[in-house]
Amino acid sequence: MNTKSLIVACLIVGSSAFGMEEQVKEKIFEESLPEQVQWRPSEYPGVTWLTTMLFVEDVPEAAKFYEEVFGMKNIFDKVTSEDGVIQEEAPVFIRLRFRGSNICIFKKGVQFFPKEVVPGKEATQSMLIWMYLDDSDDDGKTNAVDALFKKAINNKCECIREPKDEFWGDRVAHIKDPYGYIWALGKKI
Repeated sequence: MNTKSLIVACLIVGSSAFGMEEQVKEKIFEESLPEQVQWRPSEYPGVTWLTTMLFVEDVPEAAKFYEEVFGMKNIFDKVTSEDGVIQEEAPVFIRLRFRGSNICIFKKGVQFFPKEVVPGKEATQSMLIWMYLDDSDDDGKTNAVDALFKKAINNKCECIREPKDEFWGDRVAHIKDPYGYIWALGKKI
């Protein structure tokens, strides 16, 4: 065992006495990664380094759906269109947040995204959005995946695959939302 490995082992063992073993392991892991993949805060408030963008016809309607069904929070509305017109009644861009991750919703055809390349209800699926849930999402009676799956189906989502325990230790379900995007809902068993 080299000196660095011995120091790491001592840190992990020592930290376990204070209930901090996982934090020390995470810090050691993080520092072993190349700089470009290490976590660091963005210099711009509310912006994450990697953000999913969804394109829909009705931005406020979609935002309301994601807020009500998935529990996301609206953290920013863009109320000016590309030609400078104030769009107070119908924003062309909304940024939602779920546990520190952003999802942006754009109006189809706005900005530099032509309508032809935007997925829709009939488009071939070229991505899947994976949403991990945890114990804070459970109601004590129903697994969080089952509960959110049921809520989504009751709110115009289509069942792609019912909740199922997977061999890798997650319970997973797949749905297609009213805007044509497929979501995997997952939780460690």
